[in-house]
Amino acid sequence: MGRAMKMAESVFGVRARGSTIGRELRGGLVTFVTMSYIVVLNPLILGSFVASDPEAKRDVLGAVLPVPQVAAATALVAGVMTLLFGVVANYPFAIATGLGINTLVAVTIAPQVSWPEAMGLVVVDGLIIMLLAASGLRTAVFNAVPTTIQCAPPCASL
Repeated sequence: MGRAMKMAESVFGVRARGSTIGRELRGGLVTFVTMSYIVVLNPLILGSFVASDPEAKRDVLGAVLPVPQVAAATALVAGVMTLLFGVVANYPFAIATGLGINTLVAVTIAPQVSWPEAMGLVVVDGLIIMLLAASGLRTAVFNAVPTTIQCAPPCASL
């Protein structure tokens, strides 16, 4: 085993978690591609290239979010949160914006409030999700749902 692999093993305990360096590298590559996809797609959902475009996504005040700035913010927050999770939990887990909420924000919420207010709601949503996970309530709700409903037809026989 090479020096880098020994160091990775001692820092991250890859074998102790039932994995291998190769599996972790493949997982890292898939995660990188996924995160790259999010950094491209999120700005396209929330932002606009030209403010004068009639199709630009405007808030209640008529403001638009420039695509390059949304891309930079998305990449920065995803990078910081992923590193923070890795340092705090010592676990390889990538965190980025949730794509499900973005269309809701861009199409439904932003036209009724300003962009800062809409982004504030996204932060509040994230804090609520974090509290639900940290308190164990999220797991309790998940476990309260019968297995047949959790995975529908593929495991209906369980």
